[in-house]
Amino acid sequence: KRFQDVWVAYVQLPLSTEMYRKVLSSLSTDVMPFLKSPLLMADFLTASYSVGGITSLLSLNGLWMLMSKHGLDYPQFYERLYNLLEPELFFAEHRSKFFELLDLFMTSTHISSHLVAAFAKKMARLSLRAPPSGCIYVIVFIH
Repeated sequence: KRFQDVWVAYVQLPLSTEMYRKVLSSLSTDVMPFLKSPLLMADFLTASYSVGGITSLLSLNGLWMLMSKHGLDYPQFYERLYNLLEPELFFAEHRSKFFELLDLFMTSTHISSHLVAAFAKKMARLSLRAPPSGCIYVIVFIH
């Protein structure tokens, strides 16, 4: 109980950008599995997902955990995920983790085939401006 209270209070503090990203990268693996009510992190994760850029990428795993395992309803998840697909993504530090998560999200039973096709189309268009290493992710994703 105290562990949960400390973390809920901690994520409400003003954090430096570096600390904010460290918290996001470890939240889903090192913190949330030990919380009695992981849904208490929903506000922090949805706010982080709305920030954009690397912060959004880092919040994906925790947000997905809340949606898939704890029943969080977040209707804008796929819309915002689609908007994250930008050419800069292929140069991001955490791109391999992002593409791994993207594959997981696309195989969900909660997503229609039309939406998966839209993601594949956007990925194909982005691959035209991506480095060769990024094109490999796209080929695997589309296949």
